[in-house]
Amino acid sequence: MTNEEEIVIRAKDFEMGPDVELYIRKMKTDGTLEKLSQERNLNTNTLKNTSLGKMCDIFPETVGRRLESGDVIIFGNFGTFEMFTGGVG
Repeated sequence: MTNEEEIVIRAKDFEMGPDVELYIRKMKTDGTLEKLSQERNLNTNTLKNTSLGKMCDIFPETVGRRLESGDVIIFGNFGTFEMFTGGVG
């Protein structure tokens, strides 16, 4: 498999947003994101098979798709992430 450059994680329910952010922070802290990135396996299919797949819609970031406040963007080639808080678009 291969890493996807940018992956969007969107909570299925707005109230789950804080739990999703906490889960992704835990994945970063415990080294899971970095390990998946190094294994070139940080992609939508892999993430859908984690607990995130039950809580979130997970899709590759594509040009023209609108991000929503609260979306988490994972950068597959680096094993890092950031929260989208709104704005642009």
